[in-house]
Amino acid sequence: MASKFVGIDLGSRSVKLVVLTSGVRGIRFFDQMEVPMDLADEGRDRLEVGMHTAIAALRERGWAHLPVGVALPGTATSFRVVKFPFSEPKRVGQVINFEIEGQFPTAIEDLQFDHLVTRSSAGGCAALVTAARRDRVDAVSDGFNESGVDLRVVTSGPVAMAQVLGGGILPIEAGPNQEPRRPVSLLVDIGHRETGIVALSDKGPVAARALRRGGFDQTLALREAYGLGVDEADDAKHRDGFVSHRGLTTLTPEQRASGDLIARSLERTVRELEHTRRWLDSELRCEVTELRLVGGGSLLAGLAAFLGEQTGLPCRPFAGQARAVVARVPVQTWAKHAVALGTAYAVAKRPWAQLYDQSERGGEGGWVQEKMGAVAAIGIAITAFAAVDTIVKLKGLEAEQANYEAELEQASTRVFGEPVYTASAAEERLKAVEGTDLISTLPPRGALDVLAMIGKVAQPVGPPSDAPVQSPVPSASSASSALSGGFAGAPGEAPFGARKVSGVVGAAGVLELAPVAADAGIVADDELIISRIDIRELVVEMQLSATRATAQDRLKLKLTDLDCVTEVLPGKIRDQNSRKVFPIKVDHRCFRAGKDE
Repeated sequence: MASKFVGIDLGSRSVKLVVLTSGVRGIRFFDQMEVPMDLADEGRDRLEVGMHTAIAALRERGWAHLPVGVALPGTATSFRVVKFPFSEPKRVGQVINFEIEGQFPTAIEDLQFDHLVTRSSAGGCAALVTAARRDRVDAVSDGFNESGVDLRVVTSGPVAMAQVLGGGILPIEAGPNQEPRRPVSLLVDIGHRETGIVALSDKGPVAARALRRGGFDQTLALREAYGLGVDEADDAKHRDGFVSHRGLTTLTPEQRASGDLIARSLERTVRELEHTRRWLDSELRCEVTELRLVGGGSLLAGLAAFLGEQTGLPCRPFAGQARAVVARVPVQTWAKHAVALGTAYAVAKRPWAQLYDQSERGGEGGWVQEKMGAVAAIGIAITAFAAVDTIVKLKGLEAEQANYEAELEQASTRVFGEPVYTASAAEERLKAVEGTDLISTLPPRGALDVLAMIGKVAQPVGPPSDAPVQSPVPSASSASSALSGGFAGAPGEAPFGARKVSGVVGAAGVLELAPVAADAGIVADDELIISRIDIRELVVEMQLSATRATAQDRLKLKLTDLDCVTEVLPGKIRDQNSRKVFPIKVDHRCFRAGKDE
């Protein structure tokens, strides 16, 4: 028997619901429904009104017992693109929290967020981060759960829509001496009060935006020009509205004036599309090859031709190219219900952006996550933290039982000194530290202490007699410069860690450096230079150079041995002036800044 899944789009004027079935023949369209929202009281919260409207619709159609996914409006979510010098998804997941800190107007502890990794051709990767205020997500999830609805997914509208509208990206027309670019389609979802923009590659979304502009702007333009009421102007737009473009030749002056009026109301949207294209090109090396239109606003006559003229790109309404993903979807449903379709598909499969975790609502997973939040708020690494982190990640990833037990055994052995095989056993270990004064376990260190620790690790071992060594620990004035993002020693003094290079000149007149053992640490002939060091809570970022590429691995090994360092992430090595230049990022729990830090 086929299973059914419901996707809900909480729009700004109406709520859209789509039901999909999943069986041996794949995922197919089953039914749809659109319910206007009661917005008589303009002071009411639209998200709350949409939620109650959706719950009533589910009960009316007898769908409340089905697994449900909800897509928040694009303007209720924020998007960021974070780039990394590596492409392993696991490493991205380990550092994403630190990378996005400070990039949102809300503190990350007040956000629910998820990320989707996209690979780049340069060897690194970028992660598309989707975030929403935690209280908004909790309000939606609590409302549905308290009403007896089987809520499985809360996600973002633009990302959910992209999950079913990918594929068939137009290629780039390569020119002579052209730098390599990734072709992307710009998916434009024009709603009533907002427009979602998603850059889609052949591997999925690479960036997303939400504009606070939509079809309501054209309604307002008609109202102001012709003195109509809002409802009258909206009816006139849907009945007779169109956008002027060069392809329209037989128009009366009155028709031309009306079409030009709507075209002017779209100018700001066109500018935002152009800004998005330029940003994609400069930041992500992506070239937009076409525009695809969805959303109720995309049905406006002449819109595709107008945007094609303004952008110089092929522009077309989306007419169901994703039928290989979801079968038997009517063309009009693709246009108006794309977000709800994508959300239902995310429930049936797995969402690209998950802003709600059922395990937080009870059971062992919920208990563990509560404990992890209490510990993380203080920001220290008590012995239970590594095990908690492992348990939560495995539960979130729905790992197989065998892998779960293996990783739990390994993590608990590392943390407790003996293996723990079940979550209940880990819970008992955590209870043992509940009465501990966690503040008292904070290490009595500051940023300068961390700087001294790194300086000690960077101390070269066994310098040759003809290679006088500069002190690896800088003066206080140099340390102050280092903490602000740079590093400069006293006048005439070599940079921090600088060494004279000692070696043997070969027959070709090239200095040949002897190989160094992997566990030898930094040696004098490495001529290690730390040109920049930035020390912050939880993370230290350094820019270094050396004569040998292996110095990076040897330094990483020594840094990892520090008791308060949790992970060392070396970056890509490049050649510069006969030296090896590379970054290193250190995740640590060596100190937490106080008010005077």
